[in-house]
Amino acid sequence: MNMKNPLNGRIGRRNFWTAYGFLLLAFLLFVYLVVIEFFTGFFFFLGWVSFIIVGSLLQVWRLHDTNRSGLYYLLTIIPFGIFYLFFLYSKKGDEGINRFGEKDSRMIFIKK
Repeated sequence: MNMKNPLNGRIGRRNFWTAYGFLLLAFLLFVYLVVIEFFTGFFFFLGWVSFIIVGSLLQVWRLHDTNRSGLYYLLTIIPFGIFYLFFLYSKKGDEGINRFGEKDSRMIFIKK
């Protein structure tokens, strides 16, 4: 795992969906705290940017697992691009080593 470049690495389907589920729960808690506790705009901005960065990293790592460039993430700009990305996120990753590293090099939660 290359810690110098956080965009390098791969994450498997199970770890991706588990991490994204936790990210969604954390985001819902964050929104609850913003609404109930009336966080200032600065804290809201910091939280929002944090969720965007973490979510983007997870998606790039997942794309790497299917041997695709992280630039595919830009398909979210196209109206129906998100459906193709959802297909790629659900697709089985490459076995063994590909150009982005070893399988599950960004192990987060679950080891087989």
